[in-house]
Amino acid sequence: MDLLKDGGRMILAFKNTNAYDKTQYDWICDWQFVQRTKPEVLDLLDNLGIGVDMVTTTRDQSGIILFCEITRRSMD
Repeated sequence: MDLLKDGGRMILAFKNTNAYDKTQYDWICDWQFVQRTKPEVLDLLDNLGIGVDMVTTTRDQSGIILFCEITRRSMD
């Protein structure tokens, strides 16, 4: 979180592993597409020191993309 100033925000996007087939991404890209569920994403962020109190989640209209908005609270 040191990368964000007080009040700063970062938005991350993840594809819900239960909502699509990753096969085409593995075939057309020179990297492995890592799938995650919402609990796995929140665990990943928590392991990075980003607590759930700092994260607001929303989804796109399709329900496939999970957006995580991380806000650094003021240290006052």
